[in-house]
Amino acid sequence: MEDIVYKGKIVHGNTTVLATVTISNGIITGVYGPLHSVQGQVELDFTEENKYVLIPGVIDIHAHLMGLKYSYKEDGESGLSAAGSGGIVVVVDSPNTLPQVKSVSVLEEKLKSYVRENAPEYYCYAGVPDSVEEAWMLAKHCRVLGFEVIPEDLENIDMISNIAKIAASTGKIIVFNSAQMRSSEERCEAGFRWIDRSIKVEREYIKRVLEITEDTGVRVHFTHMTCRSGVLLAKIGGATVDTSPHYLLLDCDHEKSMKCLAKVDPPLRPEDIVEGPVSYTHLRAHETSLHLVCRLLLE
Repeated sequence: MEDIVYKGKIVHGNTTVLATVTISNGIITGVYGPLHSVQGQVELDFTEENKYVLIPGVIDIHAHLMGLKYSYKEDGESGLSAAGSGGIVVVVDSPNTLPQVKSVSVLEEKLKSYVRENAPEYYCYAGVPDSVEEAWMLAKHCRVLGFEVIPEDLENIDMISNIAKIAASTGKIIVFNSAQMRSSEERCEAGFRWIDRSIKVEREYIKRVLEITEDTGVRVHFTHMTCRSGVLLAKIGGATVDTSPHYLLLDCDHEKSMKCLAKVDPPLRPEDIVEGPVSYTHLRAHETSLHLVCRLLLE
């Protein structure tokens, strides 16, 4: 007898179907047709209910769970509890907190409250450290999946090249975050912040990253992508990409009315810009069985 038998809708490919799912010791042991007969200690029959759908555990590849001196914004308990409630089973965290996770000592301090029982599995990206030796130690840490680089880090090309080689040799990834890139030092008000962070700047950033990492063998991933041409440029260069739901569902007019609720970096752009925003359909065209392309969960 199985521990749990679920009958009802499940996600299957790009659609939902009726099915029978059996679970034992927390592991799915079988997926069968809706008429399959099997007994379980707990039987959940939602065949006639349209409001329930069983989905696979979600992996959030770029979360911002803060912690440390930013614990007043988010900490391990609140962040991982929210993730678990939303069906997320693995969280990969950004190093963007205070202090930034750029050393093993800071990482270990953060892990004290983020590796928890009965919570989503926690991993993180490391920031760009101050030395090659520290980069090696971070790359070898079991909770570090890779490094996250922001535009200002590219000022130290030698370190980025070294990190790329280290990541390649240890099987880790480098995530390039375009959030802070600017074409000027001008600061615009809500709804107009896109003016000093144009699509051209995003494309030039992608080109530069691909040039720096070209001969290193490292797996490159771009996060916070906002435009179709940027996605295509990254994919042609062999990189994977993700975006935020903000870019799929909102535009700069929402930032004017919703203020910080619609604030994201790079900023939201006008709906009628020449090439249009990133679309989920466009990103799905680049999905593979190995790489997650688009995260669909608000951070």
